[in-house]
This record gives sequence, C-alpha cells and structure tokens, in this order.
Amino acid sequence: MIRATIIAAALGFGAGWLVNGWWQDALELVAQKAAISAAVKTQAKSEAIASAVEERLAALKITERIIERGVIREVKTNSTIYSRECLPAAGRLLINAAAKGHAASQPVGALPR
Repeated sequence: MIRATIIAAALGFGAGWLVNGWWQDALELVAQKAAISAAVKTQAKSEAIASAVEERLAALKITERIIERGVIREVKTNSTIYSRECLPAAGRLLINAAAKGHAASQPVGALPR
C-alpha cells in the first residue's frame, strides 16, 4: 500500500509537471502570435506610408534655378589702409624690445587707432 501511494504520488507529480509545461508553452505561443501580429501591422503601416511618399515624390516636378550674382569691388588707390606700414616707429620699438626680452616701456606718443 505504501508503494502504491508513492507510485501514485510520483505519477501525479509527473502529470502535473507535464500539464504545467503544456500551459507555459501555450502562454508562450499566445505571446509569439501577438508579437507577430503587431509586427505585421507595423510593417503594413510602414508600407502604406512609403507608398504615399513615393507617389508624392513622383508627382513633384524638379525645378532648378541658378542665380549668378556679380561681386562689386571697390578699390581705393590713395588710401592708408593699403600701406605697408601698420605701426609707427614707437610701436615697432616696443615690439622689438619685447622680442629681445627687454622690459617694454610705454611709447613716447600715443599709438594711432
């Protein structure tokens, strides 16, 4: 009798284990079907959008407009802007003293702006 009880308990446990596996498999199958259905709907929506965009692009006319603008240059020949001398003598003395490492002092006159 004890053997029969142990065997019955083992068979009951095994059957429960098997039925639980079937239940888990059924849940996974439902989840997979839902994921596939969502993917198919998303792909169908993407295809509809892509076809609408392609139709719209096909309907557009390509227009190209080239605008050439001339550049106006004004050159003054008698201007001090184009002279070679940028600094007066006092400014050059300050720069040369700084390049030699000597202490630079203030220039005698104010530098021009």
